[in-house]
Amino acid sequence: MNQREFEDSVRKFMQRVPFEPFIVEMVDGRLIEISGEGLDLDNRGAPLLSPTHGIVELKCEAVRAIRKRAAADFSKLAAEIARKQGRTEAGMHPTQFDETLRKFIRAKPFMPFVVEMLDGRHIVISEPTVAFDAGGAIYVSDADIVRFFCEDVRTIRPEPQGAVA
Repeated sequence: MNQREFEDSVRKFMQRVPFEPFIVEMVDGRLIEISGEGLDLDNRGAPLLSPTHGIVELKCEAVRAIRKRAAADFSKLAAEIARKQGRTEAGMHPTQFDETLRKFIRAKPFMPFVVEMLDGRHIVISEPTVAFDAGGAIYVSDADIVRFFCEDVRTIRPEPQGAVA
């Protein structure tokens, strides 16, 4: 990708209102998801602090394409994150995460459920006070505020009867 194409593509995606995450496909095969508005162009490229890749200097000659995030990208991104974190499994697909979480939240009557994380934690959702946030969710209870992301969730399941205090 030449410098002008690179700059034009980055600007196009960064100026979207509302902002939508996008993918930078590198020549070496890595997919780098830009999920926030903190990417700045300078005369050398676009420096980025990525939770998955660390500090990355995006330079036009190292970029194959800049494009919208596709559902098919999730598997590769999740596997890459899992590998870098030393895990052998990836989290839930965003669509599955969203649909499953909404099913439990909308259940009539509401029944508590558990979000089981890949790191072994269990988040007990005892009331339907969950807000969705681009591949993640925020649970607000009287005692706490917990944010969790689909790529860190193993499963969402019913809470066993009588387990909620």
